[in-house]
Parts: sequence; structure tokens; C-alpha cells
Amino acid sequence: PPQIMTTIDKPSKHEILSCQFSSWYPSFRNMNSKTNKEEKEEPYKNNNATMKSIILPLPSSFVEYLLTDGVQLPVGATKVSSFVPSDPRDGDDYWSSDDDDDDDDEENDNSQEEEQQQYSFPELTNQITSSINTLGGAVLPKLNWSCPKDATWVNNGTLKCRTPGDVFVLLKSSDFVMHDLSLSFDDAHADDDVDVDKNGSEKEKEEIKYELVLRKWCHLHPSMEFRCFVSNHDLVAISQRDHTNHFPHLSKNYLSIRCTILDFFDDTIQDVFSLPNYVVDVYVDKNDRVWILDFNVWGSQTDSLLFDWTELVSLQQQQQQQQ
Repeated sequence: PPQIMTTIDKPSKHEILSCQFSSWYPSFRNMNSKTNKEEKEEPYKNNNATMKSIILPLPSSFVEYLLTDGVQLPVGATKVSSFVPSDPRDGDDYWSSDDDDDDDDEENDNSQEEEQQQYSFPELTNQITSSINTLGGAVLPKLNWSCPKDATWVNNGTLKCRTPGDVFVLLKSSDFVMHDLSLSFDDAHADDDVDVDKNGSEKEKEEIKYELVLRKWCHLHPSMEFRCFVSNHDLVAISQRDHTNHFPHLSKNYLSIRCTILDFFDDTIQDVFSLPNYVVDVYVDKNDRVWILDFNVWGSQTDSLLFDWTELVSLQQQQQQQQ
């Protein structure tokens, strides 16, 4: 029988890496459904359990740029949809008033501009432009684990991006993105810093390969996003994702929504995702079709929303005792 968890252990680096986007996305895109067609109708005609996305490897120079202070956009990528002012060096359509500046101020401004480092990522910018066009003209950006949802204030309150500049300004303004770059393994096992090769010799683990994920933009109603808590391959709890707001229709329809999510989990996720303990976010659309949004590690690093982690462990134990 599976071992009952009495405490919440810190995740291993393997578990953290298993939850990064590129680790799980191929398993749930263009997949073969496990549904037995003789028993019930095939629900996913295209065998896609998550939204179409494009993954772009990030050069180390761009990672270094993200870690610098300030929100200076790269050359050639300053066109933005938000209220963030574009860089005047990219065109003449900007306001200026040289009459208000004396000669000394102008000299100081020129000196500061010369000292300010310029960034340029033409290949990545072109890849983002092409990806946005491929995905229908608008995307939601994220790195390996996190999307910059804490920075929507700088993009008119949304994660919707239509230009490379939109993507860059969100990434540069986000503390969540900075966590991915600097602290992704901060909560991992303390003894999980080295690997052992086949000869028994210790070696450093492979460095993280940072990636930019561009997801096809979909207008999701917050009330239909749910967080599912899975322990020992069993779904033990479901919480609404936006737990600070009350949605009356959830009280009325929660039984049918729960059945829809449970069926999807049994058919699509349970025997496909490799980890025994994890958290998965899903969305239920107006046709009762369920979509995977993201995977997260099981533990206090992941927001438990309407639950607390002690309660979740207790639910897991109770379920096992009933088996």
C-alpha cells in the first residue's frame, strides 16, 4: 500500500523540474485519450488537454538582462500595447520640449544616455513576433514555472501580449519571474545539490535551461479555474482558483463541476503525469471541457487557497484509510 504522508517534505529538484512547463507540456498536447470509446463518447476530438503553446529557449544574455535593475526595453522591441512609454529612439512620434531644457541639463541627459547600456535581442524578438502570429495574434507569457501575473498593472491590468515589447515589459516588472531566475531551487531538499554518476562520483547537477513560454491567449473566466491537489496519484481536494471572490453559480453547480474534473483527472492526468504528489490547475470551459493550465509541486511552496496544508494531508490520510 502507498506510504501515508504525516509531514510535508520539501520537494526535490526532480519534482521541481518535473513541474516546469517543457517537462509536462508534450505529454498533454496531441495525446492519445485513455477514454474507452465503447463505454462513453470520446470527449477530446483533437486529443489536446492544454492550450497550444510555443517554447523558446532563452540565451544567457537575455537572462542577465532580466536580472538587471530597471525596465529598459531592448532596441527594436519597444512597441507596447500598455501605457508604458515607448522608447523615442525607435521613432519620431513622441513628445519633447527642448525649449524647457537649458544647455547644462541637455549635456547631463546626453551623458547619462551614453552611460546607459543598450540591449538588443533581434533573434529572440523575431521569434516572439513569429510565435504571436502563429498563436493568433495574442499570447500569455511565462518562464519555466511562473507567469508575471504580479506585473499586470504595467500592461493595462492583463497578461495579454500583442508585441515583443509587451512580453518584455511584463517579464522585467515581475517578482514571480525573478523568483524563477534566482530562487527556483530555494525550497528544495538541502541534500539535493549534487548528483551521483554511474561511477559513484559526485557531480554538479545540470543547470536550469531557462525558457520563454508563449501560450495562446484565451479569455478565461476566473470562476472556472480550479486547483486540484493530488497525493499518491489520488485527487484529494479541489479549490476554486480565485478564492477571494464569491461566485454564486459555483454553489449551485459544484457537484457537476466536481464530477467533470474527476472524470478528466481519471482519464487524462492520473496515469500520465509522473509524480505521485503534485498540484494541477485546470479550467472548465462552457462546453464542460477541461483544460490543464499548469502543474505545481505538492507542498507549502504552492498556495493551498481555500485549504491549509495540514488539512490536505489529513484528507489524504482519510482517503487511504477508506481504501
